Amino acid sequence: MVKYNDPLSFFRHLQSASPDHFCRSYLVIVPDDFDRQKIKKKIISIFSSKKIEVKFFSGEEADPQDIISDLTNPSLFSEEPLIVVDYFEKLKDKTVLKKLIPSMSWGHFIFLCSSKTGLQGIDKTVEKHGIVFDFSTEKPWVKKERIEKSLLHLAKKESVAFPKEVVEYLFARMQGDPSLLEQEVKKLLVYIGDKKNITLDDVHAVGAMAKEASLWQEAEKMVWEQKRAVHKIFESSHFFSLIAALRFQLSLGKKLCFYTEQNISFSELQKLFPKMWPKALEKRKAQAKDLGLSFFDKGISYLYEIELFSKDGVQHHLLLLDYFLARLCI
Repeated sequence: MVKYNDPLSFFRHLQSASPDHFCRSYLVIVPDDFDRQKIKKKIISIFSSKKIEVKFFSGEEADPQDIISDLTNPSLFSEEPLIVVDYFEKLKDKTVLKKLIPSMSWGHFIFLCSSKTGLQGIDKTVEKHGIVFDFSTEKPWVKKERIEKSLLHLAKKESVAFPKEVVEYLFARMQGDPSLLEQEVKKLLVYIGDKKNITLDDVHAVGAMAKEASLWQEAEKMVWEQKRAVHKIFESSHFFSLIAALRFQLSLGKKLCFYTEQNISFSELQKLFPKMWPKALEKRKAQAKDLGLSFFDKGISYLYEIELFSKDGVQHHLLLLDYFLARLCI
């Protein structure tokens, strides 16, 4: 029937078809997971103007017979089914669906996939008997413009000005990831409070807060789990901030070991650590007991050692952290 390549035209079609003229089958090809999930939600929202029962399947796990059972064996009082199949390209056998689509008179299919690979020709079948929305050919500059418009829309809904140069800076900083960008703009809107504009200073401030939180989580992981994923978030300029966070966690463990040996009650322990949630405190107390006082003493000593190495001119900070963790685990 029809093939669309841009969201505006596709959703305009769906709105005009609502509620009584929807096609029986829709194939939606969107490479980005975040974009695909947003589009899925919007499609279902438009379909909700009609009395339907939405059923979700994953192409990674579903059996084609289970997918079509509500269409081939409808119950007398059931509402018309909207069958939504995510990761449709991963469905192993599409033969049954391919045969069913041309003769459908009950229910609707929404097939969502990240690429045309593995469709086994069903895209041609849907294009002939339904609607194909193919977002896989979107040009990079068109995608950039679309994402920036969506960010501006988020700010506009809150009556907040979002200068183009700030949007572009944020886009570059998040490497154009639509999910991260949306999260960051939502954080910014909370951060600015009653202000009516977002500035570069706001972006830097929120970014610094996020970095600090990431380093804190990294320190927790290194001390309490003896693991690290610091390469994902680490910049050399943050080495000493991470050292400080590690020292705090090691000191916390040492204190918990000491108080545990003193047989202090948990209620007394809570008074000594009023800023920690009870469950978190209970967990750390148990971990500290398992690791033992010598573990935290060693950790503080090794931390001091790598700090001295760094001050003496060793610039390979990731190697220093690996060295620290290796010594800690011995």
